[in-house]
Amino acid sequence: MDYYADNAYLAPMAAHHLYSKGKNGWGLFYRLEDCILFFTVFSVFARRMEMRVAAFAIMFNHIHATVIDETQQRITLFQRQVGISTAHNFNKEYGRTGQVWHHSYGVAVKISLKRILGNIAYVANNCVAGNMNSHAIDNRWTLLAYYNNPHPFSDPIDKRTCSRRLTRAMKLVNIKKENDEYLDYRTQTRIFSGLNRKEREQMLDYIISSYNFLDYNALIELYGSFEKAIIAIDSNSGSEYKLKDDTGDHSCYQKMLAIMHSFCKSSKTFIGKLDKATTEALYNLFKIHGFKEENICKFLHLTRSSGLGCAITSKPRSS
Repeated sequence: MDYYADNAYLAPMAAHHLYSKGKNGWGLFYRLEDCILFFTVFSVFARRMEMRVAAFAIMFNHIHATVIDETQQRITLFQRQVGISTAHNFNKEYGRTGQVWHHSYGVAVKISLKRILGNIAYVANNCVAGNMNSHAIDNRWTLLAYYNNPHPFSDPIDKRTCSRRLTRAMKLVNIKKENDEYLDYRTQTRIFSGLNRKEREQMLDYIISSYNFLDYNALIELYGSFEKAIIAIDSNSGSEYKLKDDTGDHSCYQKMLAIMHSFCKSSKTFIGKLDKATTEALYNLFKIHGFKEENICKFLHLTRSSGLGCAITSKPRSS
């Protein structure tokens, strides 16, 4: 583990910073479906365990969360449950075995108000620090834009005039949510089947709003109002001294995804299924485009430099 507090109960408004990364720093979220799976798994267990989540972020190869008022024991159990569930589904979907997550989960305790607020800003601004968004609220997966707005990135759904396929998709999401079930890959296929581009955007907002676990009341308690929280997060990038984060320009992974999808002609192509020749071809293509070798290796799930680049490993992602 990167850092652990003792098992004693923390004082009110103390917090834990949760950090989990892919095995060897490898990519995890290549497809929107991967993000939805993790988000809904996290949501289901957060609600079951009544976690107060004050900040959240999904990056290409890692995730962050700030959890208020919890014990070390429950934090460990929560991370283990989320990790096992997502790893099982990832491996089943992509025909893989073995680890998906790094063998240990990072946890850092924040006691003082200053450190809690600094950590919330740090987690929320991961997408900004990664050169993916100008403001934390612009990123879907910080969940900040969903405060009092169920459709911040799409047109509101008019249930009186929407298509039957969109109505069926909403009903399926409702059933899963009411049954305290996450959205696995098979369910997602059923949900999005037949939807046009506009409806897919609406459905994505609907899913996030339905499974949203962010504790806006905690933000209001800490900052005085939600509006003040957003201003503070925009004004302060935050800090983290105890966990070794995967910092740097994460927009490179979005660019590599676009290149890979064009090269492989399949939006479902997952890196673990690429043969050696295709992997080496992509490696060389990424090098031509000027991407750093460290980022290429994380994207292609490679382990060490050799010959054309990082040596191809036969081992899959992590749990």
